[in-house]
Amino acid sequence: MTKKQKKMLWRIIATAVIILVIKLFSIGGIAGTLLYLAAYGIIGYDILRKAGKGIVRGQVFDENFLMAVATVGAIGLAFYEKSGDFLEAVAVMLFYQIGELFQSYAVGKSRKNISALMDIRPDYANIEQDGQLVQVDPDEVAIGTVIVVQPGEKVPIDGVVTEGSSTLNTSALTGESLPRDAREGDEVISGCINMTGVLKIRTTKAFGESTVSKILELVENSSSRKSRSEDFIAKFARIYTPVVCYSALALAIIPPVIRLVGGMDTIFWQKLVHPLLQPGAPAFFLLDEADDGQKAVLCHLREVWDAVAQEVFDYENQARYHLSAAVHLLGMQCEGGKTKVSQQEQIAAQRMKQMLRFVEEHYAEELNVERISDCVALSESACLRSFRQMLGITPIQYVKQFRVEKAAELLRSTRLKTGEIGMECGFADGSYFIKTFREIKHCTPKEYRAKFC
Repeated sequence: MTKKQKKMLWRIIATAVIILVIKLFSIGGIAGTLLYLAAYGIIGYDILRKAGKGIVRGQVFDENFLMAVATVGAIGLAFYEKSGDFLEAVAVMLFYQIGELFQSYAVGKSRKNISALMDIRPDYANIEQDGQLVQVDPDEVAIGTVIVVQPGEKVPIDGVVTEGSSTLNTSALTGESLPRDAREGDEVISGCINMTGVLKIRTTKAFGESTVSKILELVENSSSRKSRSEDFIAKFARIYTPVVCYSALALAIIPPVIRLVGGMDTIFWQKLVHPLLQPGAPAFFLLDEADDGQKAVLCHLREVWDAVAQEVFDYENQARYHLSAAVHLLGMQCEGGKTKVSQQEQIAAQRMKQMLRFVEEHYAEELNVERISDCVALSESACLRSFRQMLGITPIQYVKQFRVEKAAELLRSTRLKTGEIGMECGFADGSYFIKTFREIKHCTPKEYRAKFC
């Protein structure tokens, strides 16, 4: 275990001991409250600090923020109810830290194993020239070249032994503890360590196609490749987490405000609010596909789900558009107005789709409002108005967001340099690319790659 992990273990033990003492000796009152708060501070001070830093940086909705809100809320509820029972808050933080410790330990062991595996990479290959051995880069060795491997050296490239005999240590590749004999005519794979005699090997593969290169490539790319389910969860969490937090905030604020303004005895409360809060109360609004207007609402909600589930770069804006349309239609339903979208609204929506598709197809080119509006035969002012009404941003802001999302995808999936990614995504200037990326993602491209890859 690392020093940090040992420190966390002692924090967990100290917190568990304090909780045990409180429960065994039934300590209550001010003394019990102080002990609970001390235990919470010991186990959760780093989570609170990380949550505070995230809020300052604008990266609010993460696991640290959620843990801080949940536990601080539980403490506040205990004070409000004057129960003195802070066990729930401390226990939640304790179990979370235990899980983090196990995760950290597992990740540490994996990193050590990967670091040990990286030691099998050969640094050079020996080629005999004019009776002398010359060290060259393994990438420069052509297929069919005879290389010399001396005792204690790694076999750099796959091949067949043409001269000599020796024993090879293959534990780094196969895990076998016993050495393997190698003689003339035997095939050997790269990454093995020559232990005794000198071997001359005729290469049968290029270095990039050899066994050690393939293994290292898989190891290096493993962290950057994520499953479809993991990508979907990450995308969905960006919408789900804020919605849950804002909904909880609304639930905490709106009912007290209603009671404060209208009172518990008002007709509004008795006839409208109170019945909906009762157990077993019927749903006050149901969507029926048999109704054309309500069917349209369901279609927009399905579009939101598909946009998040599929790998599209502008899914946030698409989700925002369809949610806005659904809310608009629901408002019309509740007001008893017409449920069908007007022909003018349909045309506007279709034009917006065409403009978004045009940006997606030409994002790497020079784009301005004129080009975007020309693709649907609109004036520049009408194009600006349409973007502001439907997306809440200007066309250029949307282009910047789309380019940054595309750049983020390339940062996660490729090893291209930052400047190359910026050029491919339509940013002519490297400093402007970094500035724009930081504005939208709240970190530099280098920091983003380090965080997600």
